[in-house]
Amino acid sequence: MQRKDNIFDVEYYEKSDGTFPAEEFILEQNNNRSFRKTLDEQLQNPGFKREYDALELEFQVIRALLDGRKEKNITQKQLSELTGINQADISKIERGNANPSLRTLQRLASGMDMSVKLEFVSIKPTH
Repeated sequence: MQRKDNIFDVEYYEKSDGTFPAEEFILEQNNNRSFRKTLDEQLQNPGFKREYDALELEFQVIRALLDGRKEKNITQKQLSELTGINQADISKIERGNANPSLRTLQRLASGMDMSVKLEFVSIKPTH
């Protein structure tokens, strides 16, 4: 069974254990090459790796929001109703096309009965 959802604007294939993006479904079926292998090869290029690493924090925000909605089994529309944040804005955040404020992230987390955890970690070893 297929259905459209606003997460990354891809079709989802509904399975007994939940829903999965079409691209993940296709990758599961591809015996010749995995996404991970392709990414690992591209990460050997220093320019690509630098750009990929620069996006890590954005990926973490997107993943946290997607994982939170999945855990609570709610749609973007339902989260919108719980938070007062426009569904289109939630979609933009999930697609990486918006830069949400900490206040917006707190509202989204609260709508999922969660909280935001932010920490600063050292990137260089201290002596």
